[in-house]
Amino acid sequence: MTANPTMRNGRRSIARGLALCVAVILTIALSLGGYLASREATEAPSIVFGEDETTADRVDIAAWVTRVDVESQTVAITLADVRPQGSLARPDGTFTDGARLETNAVRNEPVDVAAGDSLPNLEQSFAMNGAVTDFPFDRYTSYLSLRMTGADGTEIPLSVTIWSTDAFFVISPAYDPEQDDWLNIDLDVERSTPTLVFGVFIMVLMLGLSFAAALAAYYVIRHRQGFHLGAYGLMAALLFAMVPLRSAIPGNPPIGSVIDFMAFFIAEAIISISLITSVVVGYRHQMQIDRTVR
Repeated sequence: MTANPTMRNGRRSIARGLALCVAVILTIALSLGGYLASREATEAPSIVFGEDETTADRVDIAAWVTRVDVESQTVAITLADVRPQGSLARPDGTFTDGARLETNAVRNEPVDVAAGDSLPNLEQSFAMNGAVTDFPFDRYTSYLSLRMTGADGTEIPLSVTIWSTDAFFVISPAYDPEQDDWLNIDLDVERSTPTLVFGVFIMVLMLGLSFAAALAAYYVIRHRQGFHLGAYGLMAALLFAMVPLRSAIPGNPPIGSVIDFMAFFIAEAIISISLITSVVVGYRHQMQIDRTVR
């Protein structure tokens, strides 16, 4: 028995609905997979730098990268959970003898800890190098140097673990090839995957909207529409919407960045030319229409 057209249409509608649901579910799953991968890359602790657990007498330090400031070209790092181990520690976890901690922070004043005391959390800023105008493909380099000495000036072994809590950047630490009396750690800083994807999406969106404005202008000019207030309103709205769209970019990169030369300036130019050209040509066509009517 042959199915009637109504039944066939119903089956096609069900199949389309199922295909749409599967596509939506797959899209959400892929997006969540990207989120989980990005979170793991951003929050995962690095390897331990310096001494490991085989060195009984050492000081453990957790270095938290709390903020990357591209404007001031600094990395804010909190040195926390400073714990002496082995013979360097008393039963209550404090230092057996006095010690001094030195870093290469912007304000690199040494911090002393007395015998029987604990070292408090230290919030310090470290210089970094990079070009913020490369957004969203900007990368930076910094380095962290630490040294701890005892009351008699002897070197105290350090064990440092790097953590990152800045969701906009991914920190990749590595041993500096030059190691002397200091523990030197290189920090490679780059935009996180969501920030990079968002920046590229904004560029594609700007170019796409400018293409829409060019199509509207072509319609007005090609079909001799005269004054077409709807098309003019669309293009004017897109022209002024570009500025707040540009301002929504994470990190507020300065004017003249890669994103401007690749998308913003081009989009503004295309929309402006489309609007002005369609108004001028539309005016001429409108004048011809008015003469014909008269």
